[in-house]
Amino acid sequence: MAGIKLYIGIWLGLVFATIMEVVIRSLPGAASLFVLIIMLIASVKAIAISLYYQNLRHEGIRLATLPIAAVVGIVFLAVSAAMTMSMGM
Repeated sequence: MAGIKLYIGIWLGLVFATIMEVVIRSLPGAASLFVLIIMLIASVKAIAISLYYQNLRHEGIRLATLPIAAVVGIVFLAVSAAMTMSMGM
């Protein structure tokens, strides 16, 4: 029964993160900052999905850290996109 509670908690966290993305997007302000924030939230969601729903938390350290490496790449792309948008390119 504890497993079901864990999955429901993760699902509720993902729903909350999705709502936060929508709320952040509807706020007035700099689009480049919003892109960065939304990409970070999406990265956290991707890690949660891969660790819990794809059961990578039970794998070896090399495979379990793979989502973190992906997040570093996503953050790099988001920062690059935000900088490009702020320079008007």
